[in-house]
Amino acid sequence: MFSKTKTLFIVIPIFLLFFFPAKVEARSFSIDAVDVNAYIYPDGDLYVEELYTYTFAGKFNGTTRIIGDDDFDGVEFFEGYQVPDDAEMGKITPENVTPLQVEREDYTYKVHRPYKDETKKVFYRYRLKNVANKYEDVGE
Repeated sequence: MFSKTKTLFIVIPIFLLFFFPAKVEARSFSIDAVDVNAYIYPDGDLYVEELYTYTFAGKFNGTTRIIGDDDFDGVEFFEGYQVPDDAEMGKITPENVTPLQVEREDYTYKVHRPYKDETKKVFYRYRLKNVANKYEDVGE
């Protein structure tokens, strides 16, 4: 009698797996293209514009950009924008972008916008302080 009870307890969980399978969603993303324009200002600041093309497979809450603090005096501002699917670098204007919520955590900028199984472009712009130094005869 004891052995029958043991068998019953083992069989019940196996049947439960067939009736309630675990749901597993694979997700991934790729960066298909990146276009970058960077400008060094006379004061040594670096202004950067980046247009990323992402392909998302699965559900995502947004994108991230990591900007370290090597050899400059900080990030003056960082902004992320939703742009049309046909956006091209150099043709992006304030009229054809939608600002996205950006949250900073240490060196990571989290740009919030949900994505699911789609290809989208995201435009970033930011300014780094004191990236370049100018001397009488040379620049660094």
